[in-house]
Amino acid sequence: MSESNHLSAREPWHLDKRVNVSVIAALVVQAIMFGIAWGNIENRVTQLEADDHHLEVVPERLAAIEATLVAIKERLDRDVRVAK
Repeated sequence: MSESNHLSAREPWHLDKRVNVSVIAALVVQAIMFGIAWGNIENRVTQLEADDHHLEVVPERLAAIEATLVAIKERLDRDVRVAK
């Protein structure tokens, strides 16, 4: 084992004085912004899932409206034939 590897293996981890405070601050700000973005994305996905759930009813409602319109058309056609 080389001398440098041997020394680094015995020393506990520590923050080197050569690391700028600005680098540490940038990492902290980046982590905070990531957390905010993650929360916004999660809220948006939750909202889209709720909206999607409400849209599941639309085809059933459209089918009911279509059936009503067909019945009205048939009644109007029948009334027009009777009036002639």
